[in-house]
Amino acid sequence: MSDAELRAKQRAAGGLDERAAHLRARLRAGELSQEHLELAAQLGSDAARAALAEAPPDFDLIRWSVQQGGRPTPLTPVLAPRAALAAAERVAPLCGEPGEANALAAQELREAARAAVAKRGLPEVHRSAGLAEALLIQAQAETPPRSFALRASACAGNAAAGFYGECADGIEAATYALIASGVPAEPAEAEVLAAVGAALIPWLLGEAP
Repeated sequence: MSDAELRAKQRAAGGLDERAAHLRARLRAGELSQEHLELAAQLGSDAARAALAEAPPDFDLIRWSVQQGGRPTPLTPVLAPRAALAAAERVAPLCGEPGEANALAAQELREAARAAVAKRGLPEVHRSAGLAEALLIQAQAETPPRSFALRASACAGNAAAGFYGECADGIEAATYALIASGVPAEPAEAEVLAAVGAALIPWLLGEAP
């Protein structure tokens, strides 16, 4: 465990007021940007929300993810792959039995996305895109929720390869996969948002690489 991760763990063990005060101090010192703090609050960080002087605007995960492809920002290359991967990981068990061809392809794409997020090297774009395209074709022959879960993994691979517009498709596919598995719509949306938030918040707050 790195020093930064240890400090983050120690802060997490403290109270909400203590964590919020720490974030405000980092904001004043220029160690944390207002943009990062606000997005962390919108994604569900109680400490970030408490650190803000005003409540952040309402947040729509799908609308935000669409913007990552249509109006990318300097944060998009970091956030879009992580968000798409988090959504795909949430529904990975719905991709099929371990060892099945489509499930293995989906796993390979998620592993490529994890490697990109961890800065162990971007996946080779043509291979990743080719594998994702083949998986999307195969997914059409599957029935929900598996078809949607496979699509989410394909989108994660594409987002990691730099096709940031796939982030929105992946988040939407993961949501539909949960709904098709029997989760009501609003809880399904909340589950995907929670998964994305868990992946992005530590990075936004400088508590994870």
